[in-house]
Amino acid sequence: MLICDFPHLTMFFVENVSIVAVLVATFCSMLLGMIWYNPHVFGTYWMQLTGIKDNKNMGSSMATGLVATFISCYFLAVLLAISGTNTIMDAAFMAGIVWLAGSMPVQLHSVAWEKTPINLFALNAAQSLVSLMIAAAVLQQWPG
Repeated sequence: MLICDFPHLTMFFVENVSIVAVLVATFCSMLLGMIWYNPHVFGTYWMQLTGIKDNKNMGSSMATGLVATFISCYFLAVLLAISGTNTIMDAAFMAGIVWLAGSMPVQLHSVAWEKTPINLFALNAAQSLVSLMIAAAVLQQWPG
């Protein structure tokens, strides 16, 4: 007895997700990060909390962040399709659940085990929540 019809599920992932919407959501999430961590917004404070002295050689970090953001946006799109959200509020609620169940606890572990300052946790967790909600709004409103 199969618990999951894997070929059918795989096709669902491909057929019900717009890659263009995921790319736009990824771009919007990355743009938020660039604004959020800009030295004129929270960037200077973030650098102080992390102990980073300069932001040179951030290319590989940006590439890794881009891949991670694309993966998050893709699977958020899958969850929105599976759950059948109809409004931006539904999508934002789902993004909040994803943040509460996934992103936030992982970040909180760094406070417990790596002794990351609670202020750094709050700054990063808030950015993560806003980023997921923006991505959810883009994915929900994307035509198709």
